[in-house]
Amino acid sequence: MKKRWHFLLALILLAGLGAWLWLLWLEQSYREEPYSLVEDRLYLGASVTEPPPGTKAVLNLCGREDPYAVDNLLWQPILEGGKDPDLAWLGRMVEFIDTQQRAGHTTFVHCMAGMNRSGMVVTAYLMFKHN
Repeated sequence: MKKRWHFLLALILLAGLGAWLWLLWLEQSYREEPYSLVEDRLYLGASVTEPPPGTKAVLNLCGREDPYAVDNLLWQPILEGGKDPDLAWLGRMVEFIDTQQRAGHTTFVHCMAGMNRSGMVVTAYLMFKHN
């Protein structure tokens, strides 16, 4: 009888461990990358500790500086409650991306969450590039 209880307890513990490992794997499979490839050599995303592999240029639109160094960096924060950017500002951002892309540099455009500000600038660049 005692042997059965030990076997049953061991079986329950193994099943619990298996379920925990499966849930851990499932969580990892649903995690999104903090950046996405938009076009060849052009990434869009959130603030990260390391840019996408091979990045030579970064356009940072968030309020804090990046913790890494790249060959070409433009830091142009758009702050909450601050002055809204105008079309001239947007033109300079598009020009920076275009210059980097023409030079063959992998370019990463990001803001804090990688959704609104960086998306606006990359969309403007794509409209410029593709007419």
